[in-house]
Amino acid sequence: MKAIILAAGQGTRLHPLTSDKPKCLVELCGKPLLQHQLTALKRAGITQVAVVGGYKAERLKDYPVTHFVNQAFATTNMVASLLTARPFFDGADDLLVVYGDVVFEQAAILPLKNPKDPISLSINTEWLALWKTRMDDPLSDAETLKVDSHGFLTEIGRKAKALSDVQGQYMGLFSVSARAAVAMKKEFDSLSPTALVEGRSKDQMFMTGFLQYLIDKGWKVKGCPVAGGWLEVDTVEDLRGYEALAKQGTLDRFWDAKK
Repeated sequence: MKAIILAAGQGTRLHPLTSDKPKCLVELCGKPLLQHQLTALKRAGITQVAVVGGYKAERLKDYPVTHFVNQAFATTNMVASLLTARPFFDGADDLLVVYGDVVFEQAAILPLKNPKDPISLSINTEWLALWKTRMDDPLSDAETLKVDSHGFLTEIGRKAKALSDVQGQYMGLFSVSARAAVAMKKEFDSLSPTALVEGRSKDQMFMTGFLQYLIDKGWKVKGCPVAGGWLEVDTVEDLRGYEALAKQGTLDRFWDAKK
């Protein structure tokens, strides 16, 4: 299995910390997010890693990974960044996709190795406790994630109207089988530049929108429940909150850098 870390965005909600570096190099508990990710991937036995940079991509050059650059990072979104790593979509290896603004324990990605389904996606079943530490109204930021009786996703990424619409939190971690990787690339390429996917153009569509598009076309996307072991670093307030929990010795309730 190979991993692709998506780190092209500008991370505007992390300014001024991202004024001179991509958000994957913002530090949490004394280390850049990217270093935490590479450590967790290595613990899980994944050593072939690519990073898709964009904003301040030159700051990533010293990391011993395969480097891709989304030159249009300012006008595109995550799916376009993912397909910048086209050489990895050759059908030779299963792929693990990792968002650049998350940290995770190896247990969060182990269910994604050796995927039996076209797409397998980690779902945080303990998300609500974390969201309550980050915001007053968790539902204001929540997106739908629904699975059927067999554990396959039926809906993802839409506005949640009730907590029952969120059967788990999308973690920005999913795998694509080697065979499905080739088909995924074809699905993206077949989209018209003017087509709207969940209300957004091809270059601007969210990853959850693309996943929903594939689900609607009959793709099997398997949900893999994970009980925490993960953080999303979206804002300066997130970082401050996590660092405060670390000082209190309670951050490992949500994520333990040693695991």
